[in-house]
Amino acid sequence: MQFKNGVYKVHIKNVDGRITYVTNDTTFATISYDADSGKYKIETPDSTQLSDTQEQADQLAKAFVTRVMASLGVTPNFVNE
Repeated sequence: MQFKNGVYKVHIKNVDGRITYVTNDTTFATISYDADSGKYKIETPDSTQLSDTQEQADQLAKAFVTRVMASLGVTPNFVNE
């Protein structure tokens, strides 16, 4: 990844009910609805979590991305597409 001025774009894409948080090269998190449990599933390279609402799932995904980017010394700029 190349970083500019300590800020890096993270694209939030919603395709067919799956929401992904991606840079040009890396998928950081994916949210999908799990009909069996009635919850939203947040998948990251580190773990899989369930949340009751899509809003909560979005917050968890953004927190993960922010934590990873902070470890690299940059701040994510979330861009909805």
